[in-house]
Amino acid sequence: MWALLGGAALGAASPPLSTPLALAPLLLGLMLWFTIATASPRPGRHAYLFGCAHMLWFSWSVRHFAFAGLCAIVLVGGLYYLLAARVTRAAPRWQGTVFAVATAGSFWLRAGMPEIHYPHGQPCHSLWTLPVLLAPITVGGEAFVNALLAALAATLVQLVRSWRTAVPAWGRSLRAVAITVGIYVASAVLGTLLQAACAGEGSLRLAAIEPGFHPQDEWIEAQRRDDHDAWLRLFEERYLVPSERELAVAAPDLLVWPESSLPEVLRARDIDAGRARLGLRGLDRRLRLVHAGPTRLVLGAEVEGDTGETPAACIVDLKRGQVLGYQQKRVLVPAGEFVPFVGLMPAALRSWLQTLARQTFHQELPACVPGAERPPLAAADGTRFGTLLCYDNAYPAAAAAQVAAGARLLLVLSNESWFRGGNELDQLVAMTVCRALETATPLVRCTQDGCSVVVGADGRRREQLPVVAGRQPAARILRAEVPLGAGQLPAMAWTRAAAGPLAGLGLGLLFLHSLVRRARLRSAPPAFTAAAGPGPSGAARGSGS
Repeated sequence: MWALLGGAALGAASPPLSTPLALAPLLLGLMLWFTIATASPRPGRHAYLFGCAHMLWFSWSVRHFAFAGLCAIVLVGGLYYLLAARVTRAAPRWQGTVFAVATAGSFWLRAGMPEIHYPHGQPCHSLWTLPVLLAPITVGGEAFVNALLAALAATLVQLVRSWRTAVPAWGRSLRAVAITVGIYVASAVLGTLLQAACAGEGSLRLAAIEPGFHPQDEWIEAQRRDDHDAWLRLFEERYLVPSERELAVAAPDLLVWPESSLPEVLRARDIDAGRARLGLRGLDRRLRLVHAGPTRLVLGAEVEGDTGETPAACIVDLKRGQVLGYQQKRVLVPAGEFVPFVGLMPAALRSWLQTLARQTFHQELPACVPGAERPPLAAADGTRFGTLLCYDNAYPAAAAAQVAAGARLLLVLSNESWFRGGNELDQLVAMTVCRALETATPLVRCTQDGCSVVVGADGRRREQLPVVAGRQPAARILRAEVPLGAGQLPAMAWTRAAAGPLAGLGLGLLFLHSLVRRARLRSAPPAFTAAAGPGPSGAARGSGS
């Protein structure tokens, strides 16, 4: 009962709940997790139930995409919480510190696990609407903030125990709470100073088109009706016509379309050779006729390279209709863009999984390949910016690499329509806030029908289109003049990059410690057997003879 309540509380603290309201369930959930790890008679079982409840709560919208996938997420995800509880239980002297490391390490491990990476639902994401509380992320990244929150929860539990039973001592418990809060406040101040030191100058005007439909749904419906031109007509209505109108009345520096906006597959070699054009529905010709100014178009398409197709962001010179460059998606979505572990499976299991994937994706087997890191793109005036495709937004590395290479703005092109307006949309915005604070660089999200928003370098949301669940009656446009960043990362970049792996290493070492401790306890003779054994003279000890 308490395990399910704790998992639900931690899930309820996730976005879209705003920060002041989220603090209570966030700390309650972490406190119950620590209590399970240190006091439950069955810490493994209860921690697993806790984790399953948490995963189910914040992943519920995945059911629209694949119910089997939701079940796998919940059942596998609970193991990370079990692991953190087990290693905490095995270190009774430093349980608060161990719990902080184990919490940070378990979330880092889940986010980076090969083939089945899943970065959603981290405790720090609950602070997304109050960036001042997220400022420590500029010092040590998500893992550092997760560890601080877990440490605070653990010290609060120990303070309650001290008040009830005087174990641990009241003064010691109170000092632990004060030290944890002090570290958090000092880190927040330092993070704010690091962000301020990277303030940029100038701005970039952009218009982001949100078409308001799910491309896969429309494509399947067109096939069902045997109307192959239906999707193209919708493409013209939701992309071309709004873009023509926007260019006719304004001249933004960038016109942005979301991921999966272009059904054509472009060849990397053609783009590199300068011969790639966008011919769909006369796209390049029509937009050139409407506006011959410096506006450049950024859109999501598939780019075919030597190893396969990769979702990518392409930049188009509207004066010439030429595709000038592209950036590829670095982190692919498990099951959505590739079938996990397919290369490691026996033939029979691989065939079954591929059949299941085809049924889920309506006969289209996900087979994308991850892209390589490429240099930032540039607006007509030379301002460099980076692009993040969908899942790239959830990870620090891609955003940091672009800013380190000189990007002064980050664009997130995403297709989130399969969530059907669920809570994951706000979770992805929370991750965007984290990327902005880590890099001190503004981000603009352009989505199919998700949450299109501008997030400043200080992590605060600025212009935003209201979220509309389901198919929209018409395309919408997010217009903004976005202040630019400095084109460089805040200081202490190495600590942000190292915090997660160090927490993962700490979790691994703690796991080995728990195995050794358990083996020793199993090999030690029971206390009553040792007491009844013969003494040096052969008589039972304590017999009085």
